[in-house]
Amino acid sequence: MKSEKILRALTDLPDDMVEEAAQRRRHPLVRAAALAACLLMAAVSLTPLLSALLPHGDSGGAANRPHPGLTYQGAVYQLWDEGDTAAADRLALPQTVPDQLIGSRLDAIPDCGDVYAYAPLEGRTGHSPAALYLLQRADGTWQYMVFAGFSDSAYVEGDTLLLFYGVTSGADIQSLHPIGEPERAIDPQTFVDALTAAQVCGTQDFYRTVFAGTDWDNEAELTAKENAVFANSEILRLETVTGIVSYPTYYPAVGCLEWMQGYYDTGPLLPP
Repeated sequence: MKSEKILRALTDLPDDMVEEAAQRRRHPLVRAAALAACLLMAAVSLTPLLSALLPHGDSGGAANRPHPGLTYQGAVYQLWDEGDTAAADRLALPQTVPDQLIGSRLDAIPDCGDVYAYAPLEGRTGHSPAALYLLQRADGTWQYMVFAGFSDSAYVEGDTLLLFYGVTSGADIQSLHPIGEPERAIDPQTFVDALTAAQVCGTQDFYRTVFAGTDWDNEAELTAKENAVFANSEILRLETVTGIVSYPTYYPAVGCLEWMQGYYDTGPLLPP
């Protein structure tokens, strides 16, 4: 097993996001012998986390520029420029920030700009951080601050994560389905109930559970386990009524949802 594959499998950071087409992600296998050596490396780099929201391929214009990240109130955010076509395509946000989306001025980040609330979400989370803010640069231009995870590689309970997105019930979710397959929609209230009641763990604990009892020297057994759990994973597109889009990954074989550094034991979610 190549060392870079082992590292990806043992970090708390998701793999690169796939295109909107219904491609399926395969996680790498892990080996017990590498576990101890990799645990300390798990939260070192935020690069894979920040790249999770980046589109693949050529979207043209500003979409091809790097999307830097910043830490704000214990969370990591990607910055998306006005005029970025990927923001419209992937995040379902206007390319130009309209006045009606600009909420209250909340803070100033040195050498970055002034942070404003995203108006449709203002007051809905009840706490910080939120999943989306707006950043006004010194030159007056705007950027979207899109939630990409936590700066300390933490994970939170499902009900807390839902609040970041302004979701308190199924009525706050506009749509939820595997990407490219809206006909396989998940009932929003079923999703909220499942996530709220779910037990949550980190990547390392998830992999330990998935591969428990596996013979690490048996390539056929490892491959069979990987295929059973990961080959049929479904990347979901979740859009809230406030216009925030996110992409959790669901593993039907184990009834587990991976979303923002947490693995949530939700049980069955998708219709056949």
